[in-house]
Amino acid sequence: MKTGIINLRECKTNLWNGNEFVTIPIYESVFYKSLVNDDTESYDAYRTLVNDTCRWVKLRFNERQVCSYEKFLEVYESIKNEGWHHNSYIRLAKGKPYTIADGQHRASILLHMNFDVKILKTGRKARPVI
Repeated sequence: MKTGIINLRECKTNLWNGNEFVTIPIYESVFYKSLVNDDTESYDAYRTLVNDTCRWVKLRFNERQVCSYEKFLEVYESIKNEGWHHNSYIRLAKGKPYTIADGQHRASILLHMNFDVKILKTGRKARPVI
């Protein structure tokens, strides 16, 4: 993947449907929609689905479990009040251009805060251009 600037709204993410991951636009993700609609129920339902049925998450329970909505809001407030930490990044999936592999929560927060956020992609890492 070449270095370049892309619009965060163009990014995709993976959604666990109970059987497999499907790729969807970031603005259709549970994380983003839960912020837009202030919807803790949908977020918690998705969190339970992933944490209880995704074998990949179960094998890596301590490091990959979907965080609570309260923790998600803590990250939101941190970015809102302190800005984007210079060491933070969004990791893109190998072989899937524009698909976020790690950082879906942060990407959803950035998209919610500013609909026109651009990100600089360098290989598989992307950093917001704020």
